[in-house]
Amino acid sequence: MNKSIKKMNKNIENIRNQICNTLQMLQREKFVLYYNDPNIQYNNSDDTYTISWNNHKSGRYVSSGCFLRIGQYLQIVKDNAYFALLSDYSIIRGSFTYDNKGNLLCENLLWWPCPVDVDRDVVEELGVADAVELILYENKIASQLRMRTPIRIDFDYSNDTSEHPAAHMHMQHENCRINTIEPICFNKFIRYIT
Repeated sequence: MNKSIKKMNKNIENIRNQICNTLQMLQREKFVLYYNDPNIQYNNSDDTYTISWNNHKSGRYVSSGCFLRIGQYLQIVKDNAYFALLSDYSIIRGSFTYDNKGNLLCENLLWWPCPVDVDRDVVEELGVADAVELILYENKIASQLRMRTPIRIDFDYSNDTSEHPAAHMHMQHENCRINTIEPICFNKFIRYIT
């Protein structure tokens, strides 16, 4: 453990452990097929900590301009850039940024449902991304397309306007922002989407 992590607020480590425990429980209950352990990254330039998956990079084909695009789902799966892959091949992502006192500065929670109904045998043979692409490009879309919207919950204390509330939920359209009044924790988000 590097020196920066040792001085971290204990609350941040506790939140990371809570997320790990929830993911483990969801896997035991067969709700989650696979999960990536969340990690804590220290950003020396602004003295913040981010809890996310291991290969987290901001803005990587997951910006609001890509929201609702099937390509976004496929890229997330291909990059293994998520907390959990659910039993129906939906994805759960999360990113939480804290200051050095443990105050939440930003959060992003995403549930991205698998856009098509995928046969488990095909997934076992090809993998999730290739199985989805096979359906999309073999003109089987009409019978296998799922019309479910991703749900993204964001919080950014530094960006609070009437058009962009600090805490809000996106669904149906990238410019749809439903004020949620305050951020929510990972477990509440899991209860919301399940």
